[in-house]
Amino acid sequence: MGSVFKAINRLAGRKANTSAVATIHKADNSPCNSEDEVLERRREHFEAALNHPSGTHSTTLDDEAETTPSDTGTTVDEPSLEEVIAAIKKLRNGHAPGPD
Repeated sequence: MGSVFKAINRLAGRKANTSAVATIHKADNSPCNSEDEVLERRREHFEAALNHPSGTHSTTLDDEAETTPSDTGTTVDEPSLEEVIAAIKKLRNGHAPGPD
């Protein structure tokens, strides 16, 4: 995925952030001093953010899911490269993406 983000940034005209070490802080709020510390902090962050207990079961939501019609007008296919480029160009020019 890193190459995808690099390509998007390149298409958007943004330069890569090479000084991530200076902007990332450890849990104790002291700055990270190496790339290894940055990676460790990211691991800690995502582990805490993603590892949480399951929510409570809701029969109301289950009922809603069963009775709500599917939205067949929304595509779930991956966007093409041309669609991504067009969306980035719209963002660059200050046009908010809207329904087609």
